[in-house]
Amino acid sequence: MEKAPKNLLKVFFLLVIIVVLAGFTIVVQKTQFAWKTPEINYNTAVFRAIQLAPVVIEQAYANSAFTLKGSIEVSDPCARLDTNADFSGEEQEKIKLIIETTIADQDCAGAATKKDFIVVIPTPKYSALDSVEVNGQSVAFELKIGR
Repeated sequence: MEKAPKNLLKVFFLLVIIVVLAGFTIVVQKTQFAWKTPEINYNTAVFRAIQLAPVVIEQAYANSAFTLKGSIEVSDPCARLDTNADFSGEEQEKIKLIIETTIADQDCAGAATKKDFIVVIPTPKYSALDSVEVNGQSVAFELKIGR
């Protein structure tokens, strides 16, 4: 008679151990999942420019518009530059040049490279370039006045 309860007790402890191990395994798997780095879609990710020196910008005024041209160094040779301008000041006389770099839809490998940009901004002659922003961050710039 005594053998039946001992066997039943062994089976009970074995089931408890299996349940505890299964629970531990589930907890560990969920915890590891939470620690995983999220995947990035590189086709739409914004890549940071690696511009270290001030952006050199040539400025010319003709036909009631400023033409700003220069180049920035980017980390991917397939990066695309999108440029825009924003105005501020009492008479909208301050110009902020905005440059965004995005990766092209193609696979591309290579070293950092310079990308040229040209922006034509219709504005009164008394306006002036006040700041330059690359991927949301202000960067130093050197302005060269052209003709």
